Amino acid sequence: MANPKVIVTRPDRQAQILCDALCADGFTAVAFPMLEIVALEDRAEIEKVWRNLQRFSLVVFVSPNAVDAFFGKQSRVWPQDTVASAVGFSGAKAIRQYLNGQSVEILAPGPADRMDSEALLALIDVARFKGRKVLLVRGQSGRELLPEQLTARGMELETLVAYRRLPPIFDAERAKLLVSLLSEQNDWIITSSESLRFLISFAERLGEDRAFVAKLQSQRLFVPHVRIAETARQLGFSRIELTGSGDQNLMIALSNKV
Repeated sequence: MANPKVIVTRPDRQAQILCDALCADGFTAVAFPMLEIVALEDRAEIEKVWRNLQRFSLVVFVSPNAVDAFFGKQSRVWPQDTVASAVGFSGAKAIRQYLNGQSVEILAPGPADRMDSEALLALIDVARFKGRKVLLVRGQSGRELLPEQLTARGMELETLVAYRRLPPIFDAERAKLLVSLLSEQNDWIITSSESLRFLISFAERLGEDRAFVAKLQSQRLFVPHVRIAETARQLGFSRIELTGSGDQNLMIALSNKV
């Protein structure tokens, strides 16, 4: 029997990158993005922050999308005394690419570590940043753990919304592809609780008295965080594989289940 396809639900650009890596490793991968990252039309607030970035002792990016949205397409010079930080290894990699060789201190989990807010918080020295100005660059929605914890630890937090996270357009082409994907058992990579909720809503819109929802709930999910696994269980999924953070752990988990 043929191995199941791997369905990647990350935003489009990130989904394509992971699909390419999976295909190179012998998997059959299909991109089915369930989040759309939309840049703000008005970048005035972002540019204002850039002009005064030296005010902050620490800048925290919640994701690679936050890094992309904040840096934009212009050449940037990072303040020497401002520490950059990212929730994941890929976010730190994106920061380094934009800084293009500038010597900047970057705090982030390593490729073999957990890549979530909790892991980053463990790296941030409270004594060093307590009472200092800290900037959190994030999307319009998302977890509140980072802002809550940074504030609770005595940091003077400012938040900058740099992009929006939206469900993709549910058009006839996407509906047809979803019907096809649900006609057989596949492995679904879910890296966001939000994207899983959008996916359930798309299955509901296919109709047939929730038959497609049942088909979706029977699929096997690969998730990197216990929080997403809990959301999946609440939404009626039972075949849930907790992989740990990072693409390397994800690939190992998929290989072990082939």
